[in-house]
Amino acid sequence: MKIQYDPFCYWRMIWLLLLLMISVPAVAMAECDYEPDAVDCPCFSEGGVWDPSGGYIQDVADQTFGTVVSCTCCDPGDPSCDWDPWPLDPDKNFVNSGKPYYQMVLGCDEPFTAFSMAVAIAGGMGDFEGRTAWCTETVSYWHKHAHIPYPEGYRTDWHQDWQVYCAADLVYWYIHESLLENGRGRWISWDDISYEDIELGINLPVPGAYVPIRGLQLVHPVSDWYDCEWLDWETGHSLMVNEMWIHTDILGSVCRVEVTLQEGNSGTPPRVRHDRTWGDILDLTPGGASWIGDRKIYGFGIDLDGNGNPIYDPARLHWVSESGICSPPGHRTVTTIDPQWDEQQFQKMATYASLIRSEGGPKVQCSSGSLKIDGIPDGANTEWHFPAGLTEEVEIIIDLLYGYPVPIRGIEIRWDGGSLPLGYSVEFAGADGEYHEAVVPDLSLLGQFQFHPKEYPVSCTFDPGGAVDAVRFVKVIFPEGTFAADAVLKELRFRYDTGSPEDAQEHPEGTHLGPDCANAYAEPMYLWSPNHKFQKIQIKGVTDPEGSPVNIKIASITQDEPVSGLGDGDKVPDGIIENETTAWVRAERSGDGNGRVYEIKFIASDAEGGSSIGSVNVMVQLNKEQQSLDDGQYYDSTQQP
Repeated sequence: MKIQYDPFCYWRMIWLLLLLMISVPAVAMAECDYEPDAVDCPCFSEGGVWDPSGGYIQDVADQTFGTVVSCTCCDPGDPSCDWDPWPLDPDKNFVNSGKPYYQMVLGCDEPFTAFSMAVAIAGGMGDFEGRTAWCTETVSYWHKHAHIPYPEGYRTDWHQDWQVYCAADLVYWYIHESLLENGRGRWISWDDISYEDIELGINLPVPGAYVPIRGLQLVHPVSDWYDCEWLDWETGHSLMVNEMWIHTDILGSVCRVEVTLQEGNSGTPPRVRHDRTWGDILDLTPGGASWIGDRKIYGFGIDLDGNGNPIYDPARLHWVSESGICSPPGHRTVTTIDPQWDEQQFQKMATYASLIRSEGGPKVQCSSGSLKIDGIPDGANTEWHFPAGLTEEVEIIIDLLYGYPVPIRGIEIRWDGGSLPLGYSVEFAGADGEYHEAVVPDLSLLGQFQFHPKEYPVSCTFDPGGAVDAVRFVKVIFPEGTFAADAVLKELRFRYDTGSPEDAQEHPEGTHLGPDCANAYAEPMYLWSPNHKFQKIQIKGVTDPEGSPVNIKIASITQDEPVSGLGDGDKVPDGIIENETTAWVRAERSGDGNGRVYEIKFIASDAEGGSSIGSVNVMVQLNKEQQSLDDGQYYDSTQQP
């Protein structure tokens, strides 16, 4: 056993006795047979503190380093994982399991709460989040415990949950907050990053900034603009800037920004880590040549205080003076396309967030005048207190004011560990006020024991078939006699179904440079004589800084003379791209001009997924003595008659 808590042997006996009492066949055996990553089970891995607090957000993150997944052998269908009773069932996949699952995903802040959660899951007592990639959840967890940008991290009046489950949703969170008056988040798109006239938190990130990366692929360049397409968010990964070094030259110009990163679910085994360094963040955007595996920086999320200022630790921001004159890395002009961007859904949520904030947030009504019920319990500043022996039925209605733009899967209620109220019900309704009953698990057996975790999480599920498309009202009904002892409802959070994909299961270990096209040249570079015949062109001089083999893909061939113009022989086309790998151009020019210049644009890629765009020129001179002059690449050489 790896757990060092002496009371657990006693707690374990209590819970095993409880499991034997439960009549559900699936949990007739010990919980380790069905939740092998539970606290105090043989394959559970301990590491990092359970309840981090204090300091800047990086200090909170520091305390969780050493947190590692448990039961990493589990792969659906792997016969070596004989403790998995349903190895082909994706719901029983323990790849992302153990302490990160209970702490980062489910929000457990003590071992016994995690152990109780495992028992509830094994017994089918509630619908909890499954084990998935947990990089974005880790960033959410750190924000919750650092109490930024809101007291409960990402929980706001329009997003009643501190947890965000994938990079796509967290990007949306920052963009929505940036649109709101007095919003506590700002989004910096990758193409807003600039080393000229830098403004921290405006055109340059700060320590503690959120960093999503995502798979990117290059498509054919057109004219002087180069198109890239983001891959789906299942290639995404969430990180956070730890420290920054801004390098300047003797003239005060910024030449690069170096950062160290903090992240969860990275490495082998997947863990919380802080040992990666990026040499320059601008060069890791789509406009630069460096790559993070096969991914690029999508942008940056900035946390703001109540005055709209970026929140960061100034001790983690360093200015480094270089002895000479340097320049920022060269960048190409890039247009990025995001095929997964749902503008209609984005606008719905943006409108809802704006309206809910303008009206002061959701409203709460209580049928009992003797109770002080104000606001939704958030785990920090707002709680609902119920005295023992309450002699009346109490109905509490949460009004979200408008139908919520995305489906609500349910709510999670967390009771103070002093008592576990039983026998209440939860209902939900749309704008029409027609209520439907939610599924509230039966925890009556748990309430018989005097030994309790710090918090009781109770997962209440709404109709999975979608009885209500846009939930507006949630009602909690406490019958007379519910409270045998004083009770405190510490937190009530909503669980949303955004439809966004999960983050990537595996993440790149480091950064690498794309191929270097600066010294590329065409061979042959000069064509003579102008005999109207095609000449095969080879592209040489492209190298990879890390020694990887380079693949060349021809993207376009253009020229500065009309394809079928006066004095050139009237043969078309003048250029051919063969299988996207070979360029042919015609040895031809107008006798009335100053020589022809072809431009061949290409994409160079390496084995690590890095790509760079380059170009070479081929000239057909007017005569042997006169150099060809480029009058502008206005004509597509591959144009057909």
